[in-house]
Amino acid sequence: QYTKYPPKCTMHYIKTSALRTLVLDAIKRVTRFVRLNEDEFVRLVREASEIQSAETAKARKVELAKSQKRHAELDAIINRLYEDKVTGSLSAKRFDSLSREYEDEQNALEEQIAGLQSGLDRFSEDGEKAGKFIEIVRKYTDFTELTPAMLNEFVEKILYAARFGYRAAVK
Repeated sequence: QYTKYPPKCTMHYIKTSALRTLVLDAIKRVTRFVRLNEDEFVRLVREASEIQSAETAKARKVELAKSQKRHAELDAIINRLYEDKVTGSLSAKRFDSLSREYEDEQNALEEQIAGLQSGLDRFSEDGEKAGKFIEIVRKYTDFTELTPAMLNEFVEKILYAARFGYRAAVK
């Protein structure tokens, strides 16, 4: 008769003390790893980023500058085309053809510029977040219990670390 009816779900819970112990252990493992391997920690943060090294970031900055320069050049070219059309030295058909080509190139450049800038911004943010986490680790070098202040400082950083999979690095 019991097989006729599915069992009801029972209530599950975890004690606060057990949760505090788990969080404390996780923070200790991560902070120990960061203290002993700061460069490796920053590398892991960078590895999770689209741009993984300062050299790549520098190359992207150069590429961004070139794209921005070409975008500005195209603005000037399009303005001159318009002036040539108004003065009659350029036919309407030729103007339409050239302006369409330049505008297509400019639209592609705008997308490229946005992508490059976004990647550079994330690279910079990742470095800043890693630096802030390292500062917190240095602040709490040896601890045996979690205080509310520590928990508040670490919570955001724990979520960030979990996002990038540091569990594998600190096991």
